[in-house]
Amino acid sequence: MRRAKPRYKAPRKPWESKRIKEENVIVKGYGLVNKREIWKTADKLRNWREQAKNVASLIGEAKDKRKKILIDSLAKFGVIDANADTDLVLALTMKDLLERRLQTIIYRKGLAITVKQARQFIVHNKVLVNGRKINAPSYMVRVNDDVKFVEGFNPKLSVEKFVGAAESKAFIAPQGKPSVGTAESETKEDKSQEAEAVEVTE
Repeated sequence: MRRAKPRYKAPRKPWESKRIKEENVIVKGYGLVNKREIWKTADKLRNWREQAKNVASLIGEAKDKRKKILIDSLAKFGVIDANADTDLVLALTMKDLLERRLQTIIYRKGLAITVKQARQFIVHNKVLVNGRKINAPSYMVRVNDDVKFVEGFNPKLSVEKFVGAAESKAFIAPQGKPSVGTAESETKEDKSQEAEAVEVTE
């Protein structure tokens, strides 16, 4: 049995610090499990760019036909406009593709509190795309796709609880330290209590 080839190319310089830092930001921002997901996305982007370069090298009807096929296929995902030129395909970035992942779409639509929670909903078969269960967070969502939860699954209550809890704790400073206004009020109360204690003693 032949082993399937990987659908991505690993970086030539695996220990390049600048690239590693950039990848870490992407992994955290888009809730990716590992960097292979980045490399797969980069490979898909590389493929589209190569197609755009090939189209640019053609002339006549062949160019127009290949260009229309390429632009229409990308316009379905909303990464470029239907009337765009091949130059815009070359200008696409990896983040343009990551924004069309099902995991990102769930989070952007406000159906999950975090991107990691969005991933959890997807892998647990709680998400429907055009009425079909999709359990792949990397699924590329088209512009006209209908994305929603399965019937009977409604996590809005947990989202509302999270928002309410965040609002109730908004006055608390980071790292558990009291805010300036809170510290001042507590100091005034302490001083007034001390004054009352002195009067009672006297």
